Amino acid sequence: RTTSRSALSSSSAASYVYKRQFMGIGFRAAANANAGRKLLSKGCGLSVYGPTINLIRDPRWGRNQESVSEDPFMNGMYGAAIVDGVQGDDPVYLQAAYTCKHFAAYSVETDRLHGSTAVVSSQDLAESYLPMFKACIRSGSEQLMCSYNAIQSPNISNAGATGACFRGDLINGLLRDSWGFNGSMVSDCDAVKDQAYRYNSNQEAAAAGLNAGCDQDCGGFYGEYALQAHEQGLVSSQVMTRAVQRILLMRFRLGEFDHPGPVKYLNIPKGSSNSSASAASALRAARESIVLLNNSADVLPLPGIPTPNPKQLKIALLGPFADATTQLMGAKNDYSPSRIVSPLQGLQQVGGDSLVVTMSKGCQDVACKSTTNFKAAQAAAAAADFTVVAVGIDSTVEREGHDRSEVGLPPNQLKLVQDAMKATAVKQLVVVLFNGGALGVDWIQQNCPTVVEAFLGGQAAGTALAQVLLGLVSPSGVLPYTVYPSSFVTKNSMTDFRMRPDKSIQSTGHTYTVQVLRLIGWREGPLAVWVRPVLHQVQVQLVHSTPGQNEHQSAHTRCTYTCDVDGPDHQHRPGSSRQGCHGLRRSAHQARRSSQGIVFPAQGFPRTRGVPIGGALEPGWKLVRVLRILQGGSGRTGKTDRTR
Repeated sequence: RTTSRSALSSSSAASYVYKRQFMGIGFRAAANANAGRKLLSKGCGLSVYGPTINLIRDPRWGRNQESVSEDPFMNGMYGAAIVDGVQGDDPVYLQAAYTCKHFAAYSVETDRLHGSTAVVSSQDLAESYLPMFKACIRSGSEQLMCSYNAIQSPNISNAGATGACFRGDLINGLLRDSWGFNGSMVSDCDAVKDQAYRYNSNQEAAAAGLNAGCDQDCGGFYGEYALQAHEQGLVSSQVMTRAVQRILLMRFRLGEFDHPGPVKYLNIPKGSSNSSASAASALRAARESIVLLNNSADVLPLPGIPTPNPKQLKIALLGPFADATTQLMGAKNDYSPSRIVSPLQGLQQVGGDSLVVTMSKGCQDVACKSTTNFKAAQAAAAAADFTVVAVGIDSTVEREGHDRSEVGLPPNQLKLVQDAMKATAVKQLVVVLFNGGALGVDWIQQNCPTVVEAFLGGQAAGTALAQVLLGLVSPSGVLPYTVYPSSFVTKNSMTDFRMRPDKSIQSTGHTYTVQVLRLIGWREGPLAVWVRPVLHQVQVQLVHSTPGQNEHQSAHTRCTYTCDVDGPDHQHRPGSSRQGCHGLRRSAHQARRSSQGIVFPAQGFPRTRGVPIGGALEPGWKLVRVLRILQGGSGRTGKTDRTR
């Protein structure tokens, strides 16, 4: 189990790879269900309540670590891949039934039961809050889950706030009639009960949920009041029958009523998912999740691996995550692997005899209320060749049911970083961040030249981190969300679901698509390589517009340009304009010569130290998008390639 933060490619090959990885989750679910069938004489766990694909709209949301990104398209790709993989490849039976959640516009935990209402325009619904669910449906998701919150759409209906599980216009109208969803809709647990206060009676509430298309109540509300609602004429037999049919059809496809013989998924023994292949998949996901945020001082990769130094390299490992294990599994600790590798264990195992790792945590836990052990941590840092400070937040800070009020590190964790910097040279310090939601670490951004984002990497997190720090693996992950400064919380209300900025309330907007807050450092998508490639190219698409009297008369010329940032050759595809691409080429090489590199976001303009390079194009040309990054060659050299 990992919180994977790697960028998913839109290519069919990449989708296939991720589908194969996600099949392991369904494999484990089926194995556990089979064990339950033998133990309890009934199946269990085949209807999986996941994945969470809601937009990471605000860094304070307690469930950011469960979700994917702030990009609706990427969330949809992730949801589709995991549904495709978990549900299996059998033409008749499902390995497990996956439930894309939470529909819709859900990203607040505080007072989520009675007090959360998402006021969302039809434009924001269409652009930001719904595309991922459409992708899940197109991938064949057997089930969707509707959320706790109410949704109010002033420009869709004059009606007031209505619980998401009661929005028949969205469930029956959009999902079923327009998008062709024919699976089951289940409420979040007790979501129907929690919205019943909006109705005159519990029977009326149960009828409203069923009539809106919410087939199942995760809880006992339907069981107690649905039949009474039918007897009172509030819900028809046809509606109730249709709901039962959808539920039973899913169970038939899971093979729950069949003999285990022909159903291959019913013969998977418990424990079979704890295999070398599963471990390799977990390690790969953890590796691909790690993001290099800053390496301006050329500290990484640490020397000595794989060619040992004449003397052992001394590393001081500080911070509350130095020997973390279960914390790396995230707040949803419903699965415990046979082994979880901590950062300390990872460095010791990967480094072997080439390293001497001294752990002095300083902070005993994430809260870090006491600074009693800081002097010992400083002493360890002073005696080491390099110091790694592992800081961050865990489920005591962000989790389901609990949002953050601030986005920064706990104060004493930041003090630990500052004290470690005083005890050692800046070029000997590496800060590693462990977190689900984004951390506003303004001081670290401005003062620490070497920063790695490790997220919560699951059972192989320690191994993956050690391999990256020691240069055995390139940090290939990209940020799935914008890292806002700490001031974000003072400028934006967490309950404001409008995506666009609003000067009247001093809102700067949400996510990279619309937000106008001036950033001080990182945004979506830094890429870095330790391996100096034979070829390292960036392919971009440009468009040139010749204005006409109106949009339809304007002439548009499009070209694809391949920028080779490692050599002098600059190739153009036939028909492209050298003049139009000249500015981009010049910007790329200026960044190359200054050793600052180019940062390519997952979406939008490439950035050099946060400055768009698209502005360097010749007049009339505009950068449309980054198509891909091409990298070839292999072999580690002594010189680090800082190209991003």
